Amino acid sequence: MRRQFGALGLLLCAIGLFGPFAAQGGPSETPQQGGKAFPLTDPNVFLSPYCWRIDAKGSAVCPAAGGYLKFGVTGTSRIALTVNTAINKGMTASHMPCIKVIVNGPALDGVARYFQFPPDDSGDEPIAVASGLDPKLPYQVLIHVTGADELQMSGWSGTIFQTQINRIVVDGGASLLPASLRPKRALFLGASYEQAYFGLQKLDGPVYTYVDSSLSWPFFVAYGLDCEYGQVGIGGQGWVRPGSGGYPAFPASWDHFDQGNAKTFRHDLDYVFVHFAENDAAEDGAAVQKAVTSWIPAARAAFGNDAKIFIILSLPQIQSGPVKAGVRAAADPQTYLVDPGTEFRHVVFSGGPTWASPDDGIHPDAVHQSLFTAFVIRQAQACIDGARGAPR
Repeated sequence: MRRQFGALGLLLCAIGLFGPFAAQGGPSETPQQGGKAFPLTDPNVFLSPYCWRIDAKGSAVCPAAGGYLKFGVTGTSRIALTVNTAINKGMTASHMPCIKVIVNGPALDGVARYFQFPPDDSGDEPIAVASGLDPKLPYQVLIHVTGADELQMSGWSGTIFQTQINRIVVDGGASLLPASLRPKRALFLGASYEQAYFGLQKLDGPVYTYVDSSLSWPFFVAYGLDCEYGQVGIGGQGWVRPGSGGYPAFPASWDHFDQGNAKTFRHDLDYVFVHFAENDAAEDGAAVQKAVTSWIPAARAAFGNDAKIFIILSLPQIQSGPVKAGVRAAADPQTYLVDPGTEFRHVVFSGGPTWASPDDGIHPDAVHQSLFTAFVIRQAQACIDGARGAPR
């Protein structure tokens, strides 16, 4: 069975490193090599909020790019994941789901490595994502889901671009440790800017080379606000416009992982950031305003009274008037407007490719995602602090 993964020039093969293991329950011993498998529901594994659903077999499934998981480990020389790509049936190799793995600990090179899942593989053998660890030392592991290509068929009514991870596999004497977590919680909801798609003129390489949510502005805003966070970006989606992969418009999909799996919110979020309207340029302004006004009370009921909601206006100011009117009409005291004004208007929708936006001036590159971070933190912090002149 082929087990090849792109990893920034690194090719790791896991065949024979670990044996088979039990599919459910707690950690289980593997008969070959003395390996041990932990489910993603283990209390030491942190799953980014509202990005993952747990299926009937206890596997964690991330429908769109933006989810991550964290855990600590000690007593192992290697770490592997078991994955099942039967849910991706029909997707070509370069468009398959991908993860980005960072292992923090002594004597490591600190390099993030990408592993793209193989197509048409329903097996359950472990895939090595780290080796050469010192069993005497503790490590912290961070795994981002950079996702699959949402343009390939429907992920709303099916599972075509969803990312499934079954178990964490380590040496037989290993133990999982609690993940190192930040104290607050945030959720970021948006489209391709939040996916994050950085734009290429020719999309003919592995999807992870031009889509990586861990390098987009939500990652840095969450860091600046001391949050663990959930991030969901559906390319092409708007307040009124449907998104890629069969997703309906944002107000009809935000509270679902996909068509068949609703989300249950626990009133545990400190901040919710919502960024849409770039894709609503051709839509009716009255419909956009109505969508905003209707969504805010539904969101307030789901997130609870304490969550601060930030509605971020379009960078090129598309439909900004209707969005502002919708926020005012909802009159929610803890919903705020974040208005980029003209500070970033030169970056996107410039009529052609630029150094700041290589794909015909539509998506900001990684540098401008970082600059946008500083702007969002500045305005959001003013609202959090209740500063005079904070945007409303």
